[in-house]
Amino acid sequence: MLKNKYSDFVGFIQNFRDKIHLNYNSHSISNSDLSMYKIGVHAHIYHFDFLDEIFDTFLNFKSDVYFQITVSGDHNKERYKILQKYLNLKNFDIRFLENKGMDVYPFMRFLLNTKTKNFDYVLKIHTKKNDQRWNSLWRTLNLKYLAGNSELIFNNLSFLLKNPGVNMLGPSTFYKSAKKFMYLNYNSVNRFLCYLNKDDLELVSDWGFFAGTMFWARPKIFDSLTDYISRFNLLYEASNDLSSSDGTFAHACERIFGLLPLLNNGKVATLDFNSKHYKIEYNCNPILSLEPITHTLKTYFDNKIT
Repeated sequence: MLKNKYSDFVGFIQNFRDKIHLNYNSHSISNSDLSMYKIGVHAHIYHFDFLDEIFDTFLNFKSDVYFQITVSGDHNKERYKILQKYLNLKNFDIRFLENKGMDVYPFMRFLLNTKTKNFDYVLKIHTKKNDQRWNSLWRTLNLKYLAGNSELIFNNLSFLLKNPGVNMLGPSTFYKSAKKFMYLNYNSVNRFLCYLNKDDLELVSDWGFFAGTMFWARPKIFDSLTDYISRFNLLYEASNDLSSSDGTFAHACERIFGLLPLLNNGKVATLDFNSKHYKIEYNCNPILSLEPITHTLKTYFDNKIT
């Protein structure tokens, strides 16, 4: 499938490079107002079949943005080399990592990069793939709501700018109850809370997390987690975690990510599409969904709400 989709992979990369170069030379009114803010985008690529969707998302940014692309999987090494060779732009940082810790391990590496400390906002996305019959819906809905076009990027960032108490923003569709869907992650999450001298998990009220780990956030909220990871060498633990089943360090971080905005005296906000008024609506007091993600995706798929 990949071979047919990108029969001329070098040409595909060069074409994208030319397009993104033109973006920087075109002064978009919508994004120029945000040019004073430093924005970082981390995209992890494992499923190269969906690289075009990630690149289309990149093209929606009309101002100068720092893009870090991480690639994993031994079968992707040659494609990584092509990316590194032909996508040689000053604001692109392309790295190859071991295929460990799913999309969370690469994001942790991104956060531990000192350059990210200077960002005002970061966007986390990846080539998520679902093996059920709804296939790529989980990924495409996230990309659509978080950065589906230039106007939406501007609106999302403007919302964060106008609401300094909001530390994380993501689609309401995937905002799930951590307590309801803690599964096998209790011990890992609880150890992190104990490290921060917070109450035991049994005493902490419920919080939400974005299933699929795609969101906008203020990078400062991750400082306590990166400190924790560095102190106990948990990055190594994550790097040796090959399992994709629940209960891994990566799955624990997925839930911890949703808790970090609250631990930093802020909140999480969600966005949703109002089909009646055809506009995005923001909610600073979101309701935690108790519906399993599989049910959510099936509902969207069956109703063809894409």
